[in-house]
Amino acid sequence: MTDVAVARPVVDLADRFWQWYLARNPLYATVLGDERYDDRLSDPSAEGRAEEVAGLKGFLHDANDIDRRLLDQEDTITLDMLEVVARIWLRQHALNVHHFEAMDQLAGPQSLPGDLSRFQRVDTPERIDRLIRRLELFPEHLALHRANLLEGIAAGRTAAAPVVARVIEQTRRAVGTPVDESPLLAAHPDLDEASRERIRAAVNEWVVPALNDHLGALEGYVPFARQGEGVWALPDGRELYQTMILASTTIEETPEALHQYGLDQLDSIHAETGQIARELGFADVPSMRRALESEKSNYAASGAEIVERATRQIARANAAAPKWFGRLPVAPCAVRAVEPYQEAEAPPAFYFPPAPDGSRGGIYYVNTYQPEHRPLYRLATTTYHEATPGHHFQIAIESELTDMPDFRRFGSRLTGAAYAEGWGLYSERLGQALAYMTGMREIVALRRQLEARDGDRFDIVSFHDQVLGHGTLPLATLRRELPDWVTPRP
Repeated sequence: MTDVAVARPVVDLADRFWQWYLARNPLYATVLGDERYDDRLSDPSAEGRAEEVAGLKGFLHDANDIDRRLLDQEDTITLDMLEVVARIWLRQHALNVHHFEAMDQLAGPQSLPGDLSRFQRVDTPERIDRLIRRLELFPEHLALHRANLLEGIAAGRTAAAPVVARVIEQTRRAVGTPVDESPLLAAHPDLDEASRERIRAAVNEWVVPALNDHLGALEGYVPFARQGEGVWALPDGRELYQTMILASTTIEETPEALHQYGLDQLDSIHAETGQIARELGFADVPSMRRALESEKSNYAASGAEIVERATRQIARANAAAPKWFGRLPVAPCAVRAVEPYQEAEAPPAFYFPPAPDGSRGGIYYVNTYQPEHRPLYRLATTTYHEATPGHHFQIAIESELTDMPDFRRFGSRLTGAAYAEGWGLYSERLGQALAYMTGMREIVALRRQLEARDGDRFDIVSFHDQVLGHGTLPLATLRRELPDWVTPRP
């Protein structure tokens, strides 16, 4: 053990946890530009889950042995976060979420070839070797996930029918895609023919048969899909829902309290939209919406036009940002259209972080599928949420905080979506759902608290810099620490 580790046991623990996490989640390592595990896939087997549970318990044991009285503020936060992550993860294991978590149209195992096409480098023979090794593992990877789904069927715990239908449609489309149009080839048009042939052969040998087998199994799953769409329909739905609240928000809230908060917000939103409609000269909200939806200029003629408009919106937001932020991200943010393999089932937009080595900036994916059904007046708030000053600012700045452990820089989003999505929703107001509103509620409440405390000396730039300057935090930690970080203007 080094002198640094002895002096800062929390940093040592966080570093060990983070390296353990990357080894168990090799695709996320690839997303971050870490190529050590580019020839591996995660282990969804019962043995893999048992190893994961043992590892999490071991980290919690080591965390408990650290004397918190000797820690500085940042180490206390790091330890808080690690314990939150491990405890939530263990609760999810105890509730057997593996019974249905593979049935996911956004992050399910059927989308692995597309995920690899986005992030795995293939510009050298050695990198192609690692990609092909991953593709060789793909059939067994899918089979292990199917075993988990069968276990869920036996336990009466299955995925909701609409989700199953989306996954089947996505997999069927992948099976029907010609090999030369596979995302693994389409994403790399500049590859030489010899390299393309190696990838083409691997797709033919490993990916296509595996997806065919998986499609047949998914179609056999349909009669067992649950008809109640919410997790409440599961035998242990209440407990599972409570755990999902904790996993999303990092706070113990009852479903009823959050539901009531949502209803209260709807009342406020309805009042605001009514005021906007009247200011625009409409009698009411329905007439405003009918006018917007029938106005041809509110729709793009092509997907490329949506991408171009989003790119211009980012440029305008970047130009205005110095008025509101003292610290700006170094990494740029590019706009890409969601690829054909996923666009039909994908949300309107999503974001991926930059690679720490600078090889890739942040990526704001905007869905351009059927542009005639995507009103442009909704695009700006989506851009501000996903890119500037939303997720890109928060996540890129977090990754650039080099004085913090890598766990804080790259793994803090394991604490749930509330902080990141709360900032994203807050950013829409600068310029969908449970975690979004809960996180924004905390940020807005803290801003109001500090505005009242500091009066006309309230420093909005300092507020934004401090919210983003410590990385993603559990909401309880943000609530406890932020008032001390934000100081009034002289």
